[in-house]
This record gives sequence, C-alpha cells and structure tokens, in this order.
Amino acid sequence: MATPADQGQEVYYEAALALQTIPYAVVGPALNSLAVSNQVPARLWAMHSLFSMVDSDDENGKAAYLAAVAPILVDPPPDLAFAADRLANAIESHLKAPEAVPTLAAMLGSKEVDVRRAAAAVLRDIATPDVVPPLARLALNDSDERVRFLAVRGLAAATHVTRALTLATFDRQKDQLMQFWRDWARANVRDQ
Repeated sequence: MATPADQGQEVYYEAALALQTIPYAVVGPALNSLAVSNQVPARLWAMHSLFSMVDSDDENGKAAYLAAVAPILVDPPPDLAFAADRLANAIESHLKAPEAVPTLAAMLGSKEVDVRRAAAAVLRDIATPDVVPPLARLALNDSDERVRFLAVRGLAAATHVTRALTLATFDRQKDQLMQFWRDWARANVRDQ
C-alpha cells in the first residue's frame, strides 16, 4: 500500500501529464500561477508541465522557476523526491537558458543522481564558456559515470578543445579521457 504522500504525488503526476496535452496558450497562465505559488508540490508539478510542453518556450521564465526551487532539487525531502526526480527529467530535454547556469551548477551538488545527471546534461547542451567551471569542478569528479560522461561531452562542446564523443568511445577510452580533462581543468579553470 502506498502512503498518502505517495498517492498524492501520483495524483499530481497524472494531472501534470494530462495538462501537457493542452496547448500552452490555454493552460500556460494557470501553470505559471501555480509555478510561483506557495504550494510546493503543486509548484513542482506545474513546473514539470511547463518544462515538458513543446509549445512553452519562455526560457528566462523557466530559468527563474528553476532557481526558485533549486534548494528542493539539491536536497529533496522524502515526500517530494518523486516530484524532484520528474522535474529533473523534464528539464533535461527542455531547458536551454544560459541564465540557468548558476542554478544548474548548484544542482550538481544534489544528493539525487538524477538531478545531477539532468543538470550536467543541460549544461552540456548550453555549451557556453560559463558552463566550463561547474562541469570541470563538479561534474567531472562526480561519483556517477553518466555525470562524468556528460561533463566530458559538455567540456568538449563548450571549449572546442576536442570533438564531442559517443558513449561507446567514452567507455573504451574512459581512463585516458578523464585524465585528459582533469589535467586540462587544472591548467585552465581557475578558482573564482
């Protein structure tokens, strides 16, 4: 039997999925209101819907929403862990805002691996010089192999030092690639 908190999260999840089928022009204003509300679970699920909607393209708004809930994503309470995981999954494919780099850098310190993976993936996709320090300092040294792979891909994309590589290449040359990028980071990324 699921706990009442788990059942509540499942209801929110199903509602969020349903809302994503409605055009942004119709449901967007209501979701934007919920995304800034004091109702934390509803807020996270509204953001999940906003990030997942293909016709929602307010990147600056998404970055601001994400910044507002970053502490929850970094250290989600048990009753919000599922919502934090689903929101992280939604941002992975639907956020491209360079303004989100500081928030994504903070998310690299999350205790939840899926949050760290999402943050590293979005930083990889943003690929501006601003992503280099968090990828080099945090993601490159993460305990999770996928986060490290995303760091290598992101550093390659942002610096143009090497070309981006496939997961198969990373698997075959992992030790050499990690050594190369750690050496590169020590030589090129200064503490701020």
